[in-house]
Amino acid sequence: MSGAAPIAEGREARRAALAAALRRPEFMRRFRDIRIEPADSKRGWPAGPDRTRMEADDLALHWVNGSPGRKAPARSERPEQTSDGPLAWCGGVMSHFGHTLAEQFQRVLFTRLAMPEATCVFTLPKGMGEDQVPGYFWGICDWFGLPRDKVRFIRHRPLAARDLCVFRQGEQFQPSGQPASLASYRWCGPLPEYLEALALLQEERGLETGTADTVYVSRSRLDPYSIPLPGESYLVERMQAAGVEVIWPETMSIGAQLAAFARARRLIFAEGSAMHVRQLLGHLPQEITVISRRKGMQLVRDGLEPRCDRLSYIDPVRANVLFSISPSGVSERWRAFAFFDQDLLLDGLAAAGTDLRPGWDAEAYERLQLADLEAWGDAISAQAHPSTYAERLRLMEGSLMGSGLTEYVPLLRRAAERGAEVRAARRRTAAE
Repeated sequence: MSGAAPIAEGREARRAALAAALRRPEFMRRFRDIRIEPADSKRGWPAGPDRTRMEADDLALHWVNGSPGRKAPARSERPEQTSDGPLAWCGGVMSHFGHTLAEQFQRVLFTRLAMPEATCVFTLPKGMGEDQVPGYFWGICDWFGLPRDKVRFIRHRPLAARDLCVFRQGEQFQPSGQPASLASYRWCGPLPEYLEALALLQEERGLETGTADTVYVSRSRLDPYSIPLPGESYLVERMQAAGVEVIWPETMSIGAQLAAFARARRLIFAEGSAMHVRQLLGHLPQEITVISRRKGMQLVRDGLEPRCDRLSYIDPVRANVLFSISPSGVSERWRAFAFFDQDLLLDGLAAAGTDLRPGWDAEAYERLQLADLEAWGDAISAQAHPSTYAERLRLMEGSLMGSGLTEYVPLLRRAAERGAEVRAARRRTAAE
């Protein structure tokens, strides 16, 4: 008998034991004759099975941050569809890539292990057709071994499911609205069973691990409205000169990203949605470092800490500059510009094993940080509604003045004025 055969047999035994455990009541709920409501917004959430059929702490609810979500899907008045075959509720495709990964795929792997015959049901955002489902969705399905013919989408009509299974989420979304020191939450990281399921998957896929020293996951090619790190093009240049492998995840398939993440002994992220792709893997013998964009934030800490040997965060943010307001009137911290302290950035990278201090040109970095600030100000202002002009200026000035960066107020005032001119020109063009 070859050495590979006992390994495969052992893996199958582990798989069978895990699948049996997942069919127990603490991991699986089965419903008869239950409605699944479509999403009623372009965001794609809330949606899902009828909450009135569930208990207050039901595992079938959508759990976030250690608690069941409070938003119930609206009851649709459209005619019902019906389905008699075995279905499994797996989540909703949301309009935001990071939220879809972080919130909506945590039941799929358990479903595939314990009930592979079931068709996995997903809702789509209002107005999205099946031909518009983003490619990353199918990339994640491929990784989890979910065939296309085992996927069913709910668009605008509710589905009356005769037989529906819902598995517990393998982990939960950890919101990033507050600094870690202020957040009040219960543990929402991966269950031991989920880490075991991911370990089995990694072994089956045969991912190479630890073949590269350091990989940096960059945001430098994103547009200014999507908030790259300040001065990141120079940071990338210096990393490449130091022998660091730099990748841009938005240019790669899900499979290619996972392969790149797995081969790194040190993995450095610019804080962003690509961190949630790492959650498609389990524990690996690597160190993970995150360069934060929002002061005091430790994004995905619960999710990443059990997946690596060491997790650290670099917080070089001198100020987060607020300059945008959501349609509901809330200041958009997620679109804030991160003004970096170079010394904190470089010292943090050196402590994580990547010392860029030799040969670093502080003036070159500062010029690019300033150029990025101006480009961001223009991008935000071009999108802003005219009615928010005065409030946006107050937010911006308060952010800068409170951090001792008043010299940058005129630059962003000019950006706001240019944005107002752009909006006015659009209105004139539309009226012609």
